[in-house]
Amino acid sequence: MTHPRNFTVAALLLTTLVGCLPEERITWSPDGRRAAVATPGGLYFIDDSGKVLTPRLTGTPTRCDWFADSGRLAVVHTTKAANWKDIAELFDAPQTKEIQRQAEALRERVLAYDGEWSKFNLDPARQLSPEMQLGALIYMRDHDAEGVPEKLGDEWKKIQEMEIAVWTLQIFSLEEEALSAGKVLVRSLAELRQPRVCPKGRHIAYLKTGSAENDSALLLHVVSADGERTLSAASNVAIDFDWSPDGASLAYIQAAATDEGKENIHLGSLSTATVVSTDGRLLAEPVAREDRVGLLFNGALGVRWLRDGRLLFSSVEVCLPATSRDMPQEWTMFVLDPRMPASVSRVLGRDFDEPRDLALPLFSLSPDEKRVLIPGTQGRLSLYEFASGSTVELVHADEGGGKTRLLPSWRGNDEFTFASGDQVYQWKAGQRKALSEDWPTEMREGWLTDK
Repeated sequence: MTHPRNFTVAALLLTTLVGCLPEERITWSPDGRRAAVATPGGLYFIDDSGKVLTPRLTGTPTRCDWFADSGRLAVVHTTKAANWKDIAELFDAPQTKEIQRQAEALRERVLAYDGEWSKFNLDPARQLSPEMQLGALIYMRDHDAEGVPEKLGDEWKKIQEMEIAVWTLQIFSLEEEALSAGKVLVRSLAELRQPRVCPKGRHIAYLKTGSAENDSALLLHVVSADGERTLSAASNVAIDFDWSPDGASLAYIQAAATDEGKENIHLGSLSTATVVSTDGRLLAEPVAREDRVGLLFNGALGVRWLRDGRLLFSSVEVCLPATSRDMPQEWTMFVLDPRMPASVSRVLGRDFDEPRDLALPLFSLSPDEKRVLIPGTQGRLSLYEFASGSTVELVHADEGGGKTRLLPSWRGNDEFTFASGDQVYQWKAGQRKALSEDWPTEMREGWLTDK
């Protein structure tokens, strides 16, 4: 959904935009010794029994991914900024010049406006990304506000009191009793999501929120782990993406056009692009871009690049033309073999009858690529085995708490973590064990609880 470009867009950027989708908040280290728990209020760590360990990062929403050494993490978190001086370095010289020009124009339009401020458009020409809009608003507030406070009245007080969230992607090192901050790779006023470390650990892909055309669009970027190079890989992508096994390319699902409204049908594609050269360096621009499969776009579709080169993805099965009554009510899973690209194969059996939510077409693949965890409606969770087609319902609707709070995560081929109601459990050898019973309140707030 595209947000209106009025004064509320600033509030959207200044608050914790955790979004409507549940996230894979618990991520096990590759060696399986401990898990990072990324919450709306901080980053915590637990051992295999669920005991909360000493290292933590609090007071900020977090997202993270482990490096292969199990001792480092790529962490998204926020810091606070108070004024233009604090955020000026986030923009290069041309952007700063444009922000100054837009701030002057914004002041003139504010002074000339006679309508309701809730309907005032910060960027009527649709020239600026949300972070550039916010930059122009803050620059006007701090440097060019003559006459504006009197004109805005109570709205001006809100703008004066804004706390600016700067989203940061940073490397952290974890030792037994300490979490140490390392290299800062990215700082942005736009929300950052889904940090994914490439298999060789030299690059990190991530999502950035908002474009000039669409405030809620997701943009796929890559940064080298030394922070020296960045690359814009794709725009208008779904929330999930994956690295190729060799760490050279990315697979993602992309909308063919700007998603302007959830009521409309939008076409898209499962696509791949090479972003790393043969010598392991991040390219200046993606190459070998290829649209592999056409599909109906949904911002929550998932994809995994299997070790044998095949692409596993979620989508809906539909035959066009179709009326709204003919459109599918559930999603399923397919696989594309690039060596035989003439067609795709359905891998989720037609007899799989567990209810699936069209708004949550995500899945979690086991490390050996033999089984998959599938969230369903009303907090349901099912385990599906590809070879046999057998299904185990792990969380029933009557115990799911009415919604999916956590995307499940694997610790090994036969062990994984999931949520049921307001608790987190570990599943192993057909048995579940509670992990979160002794977690502090601040660690649970905003995802395990509704507060």
